[in-house]
Amino acid sequence: MMNRFDTLARVSDGTSAPLRAAAFSLWRGGPWFALLIVLDVLHLGQLTLVVFVFAVSAAAKLSRRVGGGVRSPEPGVWLTSARGMWWRWIRRGAPQAGLALSLLAALGLGWWNGWFWGVGYMLAVALAFAVQSVHVSWISRAWRTPEVELRIDEAGVYYPEIGETLPWDDIAEILPRRRGERDMLRLVVGPSPLPGLREACRTGRGEIAIRLGEAGVDRETVVAAIIAARPSLDPSIHPRPVFVQPIEGVYVDQPPSENESSLTAIAAGVAVVAILPN
Repeated sequence: MMNRFDTLARVSDGTSAPLRAAAFSLWRGGPWFALLIVLDVLHLGQLTLVVFVFAVSAAAKLSRRVGGGVRSPEPGVWLTSARGMWWRWIRRGAPQAGLALSLLAALGLGWWNGWFWGVGYMLAVALAFAVQSVHVSWISRAWRTPEVELRIDEAGVYYPEIGETLPWDDIAEILPRRRGERDMLRLVVGPSPLPGLREACRTGRGEIAIRLGEAGVDRETVVAAIIAARPSLDPSIHPRPVFVQPIEGVYVDQPPSENESSLTAIAAGVAVVAILPN
C-alpha cells in the first residue's frame, strides 16, 4: 500500500503542483505574452490591454455562467458537460486567434514600419501558436458532440485518457481528496497490463488521476457509484495503514487547473504589458 506521509512524499506533493502549473502556464501563455509585448511596441498597448482584459474577464464569467449541465444518459455513465464543451471550444480556438493576430502584426511590422527583425520575431511567435494549434487539434477529441468522459459498470472504470476499461481487480484503493480538489478522483492502480497507464501502474502500484471537470460530475457521486459496483473499495471499511488518518479534503496542495492556468497565464501577460513604458 502506498504511504504518502513520509517526508519525501510530502515535499514532492508540495512542489509538483506549482512546478506543473508554471510549466503549463509557460506553454499556454508564453506566445500570448510575446505577442502583447510586440503590440505594445507598435503603440497599441492600451487598446490591446482593454481587449485582452475584456476577453479574459468575459471568458471567466461566461464559464461560470455556463452550468455544469451534467449529461448522464444512464446510471454510471457521464458524457461531456456543457461547461466541458465550452472549455474545449476555447482551447481549440485560442491558438488559432493568436496565430491570426501574430501574422497580422508581422504584416504590419514589415509593410508599414519596415522593422524586419520584428517581422522575424513575430513569425517565430506565429510558429509557436501554429504548433499549439496542431497539438490541440491532434489531442482534442470531437468537440461538437459530447463523448463518454467516464463510465462505471460491472467491468470496471472507463476513462478516455486510459483508452480502455480499467478492470476492478486492477484498482487497489480510492485515495482521499486533496485540499482544494473539486474535480479530481485519484485511484491506486496496479499492476495492470493496460498500455495507457504509466509504467509505475503497469509494473507495480501507482496512482492515476481522473479529471471530472469535463463530465461536470462531483467526486462524491463518482465514489458512490464505484462503491455500489465494488463495495470492497469503500475507504471507510479499509482504513489506510498510517498513524494518523487523513481528513478528507485537507491534505496536500491543490493541483493546477488546466482552464484556470490558461486564463492566469494570459492575465499575467496583460498585467506585465500594462506596466511597460509606452
